[in-house]
Amino acid sequence: AGGVGEGGAAVVLGSGNLGLVYLMEVTHRMTREEIDHRHPGLLSSLAGHPHVGFVCVRSDAGPVVLGAAGEHHLLTGRVIGTDPLTPFPAGSARHLIRTDGFTNAPDILVNSFYDPELDDACAFEELISFHGGLGGPQTQPFIMCPVDFPLPAEQIVGAEAVHSLLLGWRRMLQPGAVQPPE
Repeated sequence: AGGVGEGGAAVVLGSGNLGLVYLMEVTHRMTREEIDHRHPGLLSSLAGHPHVGFVCVRSDAGPVVLGAAGEHHLLTGRVIGTDPLTPFPAGSARHLIRTDGFTNAPDILVNSFYDPELDDACAFEELISFHGGLGGPQTQPFIMCPVDFPLPAEQIVGAEAVHSLLLGWRRMLQPGAVQPPE
């Protein structure tokens, strides 16, 4: 398997079933094409590992999710082979697109496998938990509120959307209150 070569360092962070890999040999976020050129076999080795459900990288055509037997192009929805997102919740692609847009997104995002029937995954750290990545009970968040509070028509994705919802409820309940800048 390809690894980081001489003179190149990698920073690898784990949180639950999420792994972040930063390849430090360049100052920008590497694309799939750059990683494949510099480290042949690295992405396919990671994506093919039995404890990995998928890896997500930026390609020249946008973010792509790679699995052991296929890939899912997030911006177009095009799937080649077996969709690596099949075992994960329906909103996974939207969450990954959002994550890909962060300026500090990793070169390689690694998510463990997820078995929805057994509700099973693996952790990349000493704690056994799903926190961080996709899959498991964490992907069923909730906000407890009065039944007559208005809810958005679209799925809430990300902290910014939760903040917007809560701020809207505050404006509804306190229309004359001084509002914080958004």
